Amino acid sequence: MKASGSFGALFRSLRLRSEFSTLSEFGEELAKEGFIFEDSIFSHWQKGTRIPRNRGLLIVMVKIFMKRGSVVMLKEADRFLESAGQGYLTDTETKMLLNKSVSPAGSRRQSISQLSI
Repeated sequence: MKASGSFGALFRSLRLRSEFSTLSEFGEELAKEGFIFEDSIFSHWQKGTRIPRNRGLLIVMVKIFMKRGSVVMLKEADRFLESAGQGYLTDTETKMLLNKSVSPAGSRRQSISQLSI
């Protein structure tokens, strides 16, 4: 799947918008969060030939992209998760990422620029 909404395309776009110029740089940041992979896996993700299925890993990736400013709206996080076949953020995940209480109504439109990650 190579469509613009594919996981590979979104991963690449978010990685570059996060100013990770290399896959290795992204891997180093992910390793700080406890997820260690060989760089070749990131290449597979970017090409869309493999997609991570571990939801915890995907949430950590969202957290990293949020910290770096490439994900600024909850709907962008939802789109990323959906592209990996993981649906949408749960209320618990949203609260954890925002580090505060979020009402379910309107949470998909709320900006996450006030993060304290």
